[in-house]
Amino acid sequence: MGKIDRREAQRFSLSVPLRVRLGTRTAPEELVATVNLSERGVYFETASPVREGLGVHLTLEMPPEVTGVPVTLWNCAGEVVRVERRNGSAKVGVGVRIDHWKC
Repeated sequence: MGKIDRREAQRFSLSVPLRVRLGTRTAPEELVATVNLSERGVYFETASPVREGLGVHLTLEMPPEVTGVPVTLWNCAGEVVRVERRNGSAKVGVGVRIDHWKC
C-alpha cells in the first residue's frame, strides 16, 4: 500500500532562503534553504538537532508561484511534523506545518 499524502496545499519544489529558529524566538537563527514549500508548510534540511513537536519560527520571502501575489515577507510560527534521517548525511529533512504567519 502506498503512502498517504495528507497535504492540504499544493507543494512547490523551490529553493528559497529561509531563516529558522528552532524552539524559542530567542534561539540562534540558522540560514537554510527550502526544498519545497506551500502556504501551509515548508520542508528544509538542517544539521541542527530537531524533533517532531518542536516549535519553529521562520522568516522567508514567499514567492508568487506559491501565493499568486508579489513576493511578500512572511514571519511564521509552526511545528515540526516530520523528521527524516538522511543515509550518509549529517543533515535531516524537516517538515514544518505553518500555524501562524504575519506578512
